[in-house]
Amino acid sequence: MAILLGAIALAARRKAAAAVPPFLIYIAFDVLLIAAMFLYWARRITGPLYDFNGYFYYAIHFMILFMLAAIALDGLRIRANDAPSVVVACALPLLMFGSPARFNRVGINAAAVSDPWFENAAEDSGRIAVSLPRQDFRIRIRTPDGLEGLLRRTGVASRLHWLGQPVCFDDRWIFLLEDRDRCEHVEGLLDLDLKPTPASHKAWSAELQPFPAAKLPFTINPAGRNSLNLDFYGPENPPDGPIWSGKRSMMRFLLAPDWSSTPEVRIEIRGTAVKARAVHVLLNGTRVGSILGDGPVTSDFVASPDQFRAGHENELTFEVDGAGPVDHDFRTLGFELGSVQFQPGEVASATR
Repeated sequence: MAILLGAIALAARRKAAAAVPPFLIYIAFDVLLIAAMFLYWARRITGPLYDFNGYFYYAIHFMILFMLAAIALDGLRIRANDAPSVVVACALPLLMFGSPARFNRVGINAAAVSDPWFENAAEDSGRIAVSLPRQDFRIRIRTPDGLEGLLRRTGVASRLHWLGQPVCFDDRWIFLLEDRDRCEHVEGLLDLDLKPTPASHKAWSAELQPFPAAKLPFTINPAGRNSLNLDFYGPENPPDGPIWSGKRSMMRFLLAPDWSSTPEVRIEIRGTAVKARAVHVLLNGTRVGSILGDGPVTSDFVASPDQFRAGHENELTFEVDGAGPVDHDFRTLGFELGSVQFQPGEVASATR
C-alpha cells in the first residue's frame, strides 16, 4: 500500500503546479526529527525497554501513509469532494488487519490476544486497590523485584491513581511514572508491601503500614526499606547491593520520638571510596565529617542527639568533590555506599 500511495503521490506531484502545502512539509520534518530522536534514544536503552519502545516507531509509518495519501489526493484534484478523503482516512488504519502474520505476534503469542497470566495480574491489582481504605497521605508501593513485582507495582499504582489515592515510587522505579510521583519525604508516608501468597502465586497479599520510625541501634542501606535514597544510582544486582552516589545524594529516614537515650551517637559508614574524591557527610545540613580513601572504607563519626530531629524526618547527605566517570562507567559517580549504621556510645576512632 505504501508503494502504491508513493507512486500515485509522485505521479500526482509531477502534474501538479501548486507547491507542496506547508503542513505536509511540517509533517515530513516531524518524521525526520522523530526518527533521529528515536535512534538517539535507542543507543541508550537496553533489555526489554529496547523492544518495548521499538513499537512506538510504527507511528512514523502511519504518519508517512497519511502524508502520501494527502499528496495523492491533492495531485489527483479530488479534494474538492470530502468523500474520498473520508474514505481514505478511515481505510488506512484498517490496513493493520492485513499485515503479515509475523507482525501480529510477539514471540510465540498473538499480540492481540490476552495472556491469562497478565489478565490474572491485572485482576489481582484491581482487587488490591479497591480493598484499601482511602488515605490522605501518599502510599509508597513496594514489591519484590522481577516481572511479577513490576506488574503488581504498576498495576496497583495505576488503579489507586484513578481512585484518587496519592501514590509514589522509590527513586529507582520512578522511570515507570513521572518525576512528580517520586517519594521524597518520609513524614506521613505509608508503605504498601505487596508479596505473593505462599499458597497461591495468583493472589498477592497487601499490607499497609506507616513508614518505619527508627530507634537506636538501626541501619539504613541501599534496599531503602526504612529510608528514601534520593539521587543515587542503583542498586541493580543484587537489589540489596551497594549504590553509587552522584555529586550530591541524600538518604532520608524517620526517627521515633524516643529514638535515643544516649549522650552520643556513632555513625558508621561502609562503602568504597574513589581516590582523590573527598566525600563530605552532612547530617541535617551540618557536616559531621569527611571520607577519604581508595577502595573499601569504614568510617566512624560522632554526633550529638541534638543534631537529630526526634519524631521527624532526618537527612544524611553525601557531597563528593570531583564526582565523575569511573573506569568505563561514564555516569557522574561519587561514592559507592554499602550501609550506614547508627549506634549508641562512643567511637574508638573517627575519620574527620
